[in-house]
Amino acid sequence: MVKMLFELDEKKVEKCGEYTVEQIYDYIDEIFALTKITKIERFEHGRMYYGNGNNQDLVNLFMPIFHMEKEEWLLKYSEKIWFLDNFMCANKEDFDYEDVLESIREKYSKGNAD
Repeated sequence: MVKMLFELDEKKVEKCGEYTVEQIYDYIDEIFALTKITKIERFEHGRMYYGNGNNQDLVNLFMPIFHMEKEEWLLKYSEKIWFLDNFMCANKEDFDYEDVLESIREKYSKGNAD
């Protein structure tokens, strides 16, 4: 199973006043709705988007990232974006994760963004 976790720096969002926390999460939901991702878990502080168990899961989880990484608010207000995968784990309750937000920050700090 693969999934993507989003958490915003809610205090920073509220302090800046440009958007509300709900506006940003709603926008992220809308972007994922354009893919085949069908399960979204809403937390008090964050969202989890789940793959459907098919060969398009990676595309459906990362296409929204490729779209959103070009938007100023993503780096400004995101606290955590993790890609989680339990494919190679013996215990299917355990997940390996990749810090997608850190990868985006590195990409933009090195001037590799197009």
